[in-house]
Amino acid sequence: AIKEVERLSDVVRSDIKMCCKNLLRLYSDAGGDRVLVPGPELEKTFSMMRTVFAGVFRKDYDLREKSVRDALQQRPGAARNEPISEMLFADLQSAALSEPDPKKIPSVAKQIVDKSAKSVQR
Repeated sequence: AIKEVERLSDVVRSDIKMCCKNLLRLYSDAGGDRVLVPGPELEKTFSMMRTVFAGVFRKDYDLREKSVRDALQQRPGAARNEPISEMLFADLQSAALSEPDPKKIPSVAKQIVDKSAKSVQR
């Protein structure tokens, strides 16, 4: 039974990530370049994600979104308003939504940003 719960948990995480990626590609990436530009494009993206997911996470969606925003501000290039890859945004958003304990999201998000920064440096 424990293995089945773990398997289903993995399926849910994967499905959430796929939903985030599809939403980004269909509705947010105005330039079709697979990046989100800080400013109106990014704010529109957060608004869309809120519309889609806030009803499911009524009690703590604000905290989850704040964790994603904070993580994006910590990424290399944030001070220069560099674009955000769709993949990084989808990874952060899906992690924030699938983490059962919202207090753990900042540390999970930091790991994602750090991993993304390392892959860019290569």
